[in-house]
Amino acid sequence: MPSSEASPYFQVSADAIYVVESRNNGEWLVKTGLATGPFAPFVLSLRAGGAVKALFGWYAVQIDILAQVPVNQRDSVPILFIIPTQLQIRLQDRLAAYLITGFRGVLASGQDADATIPAGVGLLLGSRWFDVGTEWRFPRMLGTGRTWNERSLFITAALRYW
Repeated sequence: MPSSEASPYFQVSADAIYVVESRNNGEWLVKTGLATGPFAPFVLSLRAGGAVKALFGWYAVQIDILAQVPVNQRDSVPILFIIPTQLQIRLQDRLAAYLITGFRGVLASGQDADATIPAGVGLLLGSRWFDVGTEWRFPRMLGTGRTWNERSLFITAALRYW
């Protein structure tokens, strides 16, 4: 049963992804972005990090390491570390499904520890010029404040070439 104190958190983010190196068996990526949310009050965060993607025929594994820094929060909020890990399975030539898990939390001592392990599934449709994806995630499946009531739907679009 959902708690009456639960409040929805909405996030809109825009990321720039640069492929440093791409080969038949893998990619190295650099990522940077701006995230907003929750909207009560309006909060901005900058996100930066990198990723590595290994390709194995019809399967791929991608691991990101990102740090998210608050820009305009009133209280002192620590840097958040986000380490999503995806197992991608190619269903067709340009369509992949994936499972996602990872870590999201604060790694500094003296701060309120908030560490979670999310779980989710997604679909990714790619073309030569752009990718479009959708993902259904349970952000607090394990960890601090564990709950099945919190869930997120992500819709992403990535432009491959300018």
